[in-house]
Amino acid sequence: MTERKRPRLFSDDDATTPETAGADPLRDLSDFRPGRRPADDPRATRDLVRPVAEESGFRSRDPRNWADDTPRPRGRPPGPPTVAVSLRVNVRTAALLDQIAADREWTKTRTFERAVAALERLLAEGVDPKTLG
Repeated sequence: MTERKRPRLFSDDDATTPETAGADPLRDLSDFRPGRRPADDPRATRDLVRPVAEESGFRSRDPRNWADDTPRPRGRPPGPPTVAVSLRVNVRTAALLDQIAADREWTKTRTFERAVAALERLLAEGVDPKTLG
């Protein structure tokens, strides 16, 4: 197995004097000032970094920088608005609703909605609600 060596962080010129040999490069922070850099600062700027990043295949996380400018879908598309309904029913009715939903592999919500739609059709046909039980 070959030993992998890390690239040198500093050139050999940095270690030529005895006082800097092996010294911590961050030991002297006297020139550090927090805040924005002046405009004439020679360090890398966005204009210098962007072409290098694009050339190497880096894709920005900012969606405004995506080439196709298509919005990305997030999660499921919104469905119709819903409201919460809480009903107090007898045990037989609750068990029947559960059984119908299980037999047809529907959710309780879908089962309730279809039951209401069926009742609506019956009432439209002129069926007397008192005879439904």
